Amino acid sequence: MTEEEKKRLDKLRWEAERKQKQSQLNEKLKLLLTKDKYEFLSFEESDKIQLASDGWPDNKWKDSLYFQAALQNKTAINEIVKKYTDTTKSDSVFLFFMNFNFGLVKISNSILINYWSELIEVDGDEIFCLQQDDPSFICIEKTEDIIVGNESEGRQWLYEVTFSNADIKSKLT
Repeated sequence: MTEEEKKRLDKLRWEAERKQKQSQLNEKLKLLLTKDKYEFLSFEESDKIQLASDGWPDNKWKDSLYFQAALQNKTAINEIVKKYTDTTKSDSVFLFFMNFNFGLVKISNSILINYWSELIEVDGDEIFCLQQDDPSFICIEKTEDIIVGNESEGRQWLYEVTFSNADIKSKLT
């Protein structure tokens, strides 16, 4: 097999895997939302938006590019999500589901505001929120960890928002 044939085969395998992951996510999303409430972007459009977005922050902890809240304190995360949707002129955002890494899902701002925690549960880990023509993103994760500043309380379930850069953090917190 030539190198070109190997590359073509790898590309076909990746496309098949993406379609399978998209189908699996679709089944889970249908349990939460009606089909008219979300839309899968094409793989090409998804790749274009993701490639234009910021990379993961190099110094997340040192630069304090995070916000943590105990699981029962959703209000603080609600406020960040609401401010995030207010920063766009569009009425929609794009989500990347970490455990279904095939591409992006388009949802309305109101769906994100009202269902962000349920969307994290659909993924089982975290979701990245992106906007058209803006490289900044936020990542909202449900995790068991120690809340910085409350180390004496030990490990607990919490929500953690990671900001891709200091500018977006200053706008949202």
